[in-house]
Amino acid sequence: MKRFFAALAALLGLSHGLSAAETCLDAGGSQNLVQTAVRALKGTGSDIQRNQTGVDVSIDVNGRLCSLCGMPLPERTDRSRRYVQRSDCGNQSLFEHPENKKKPLVQFTRAANGNQPETSAWCELNSQKVCADTLYNKDVLYQAKSIDIRLEPVAQKYDPLYCEQNGWLTDDYRALQHDFEGMKVKADEFCSSRRQVWENMTMDDMSKVYGKGLERGTPTPEEGQLVGSWTCAMGSALCDIGYCVYTYCRKADGSFGTYDDCEGWDPVKGMPQGI
Repeated sequence: MKRFFAALAALLGLSHGLSAAETCLDAGGSQNLVQTAVRALKGTGSDIQRNQTGVDVSIDVNGRLCSLCGMPLPERTDRSRRYVQRSDCGNQSLFEHPENKKKPLVQFTRAANGNQPETSAWCELNSQKVCADTLYNKDVLYQAKSIDIRLEPVAQKYDPLYCEQNGWLTDDYRALQHDFEGMKVKADEFCSSRRQVWENMTMDDMSKVYGKGLERGTPTPEEGQLVGSWTCAMGSALCDIGYCVYTYCRKADGSFGTYDDCEGWDPVKGMPQGI
């Protein structure tokens, strides 16, 4: 559940993702920001820059900045499975159009039309674009397998509670981690139950709430649930649900476990039920 504002702040070497990123976006210098960031990324000799927070910002196939745009790690995939990354995203990128953070996120959702696939804020804003690819590849665990949350101590503290506060660590969700259509129905039901919360939500609305929990280290139930609703405004809750069921468990001592801290976890198959 690594977020756009944290990714942008990481790119700039700033310690507090939300407030710093908002300051940059509000400064009106989006073109300078993009040019500086692109130069920094290209200067590394790699498409991806990772600082101590573990947050990824990359340059996509169209030369645009893109946050959280990776593919599943090789050791977590079935070798017979082939993935495709969308190349039509980023048309309304927040890196280039910071004004979009004040628009209702549902404005960026469009149903498939002719030769054009469906799209959403995940794709159009190039923000956590890995979710757009998750949906395109119809793999619930695509996003979850693309990151190693152990490299992100802040997220590793915040995210398990966020997952639990939205009810996403239960067996009824875990049972669907290899059933894309079943999980899509389940995610749609979740979003339908919260429509009044997210139907007019903007990125600004989410970031103000998310930032409070991030600064504190953990979200309150109200904060976690609002951020969960935000995924619906972005286009689908499926990706974060998949991330939660793959990554975290409650251990016997009541603490949260991550990956192989949890008995029976498998990098390809994910988290077993009943833990």
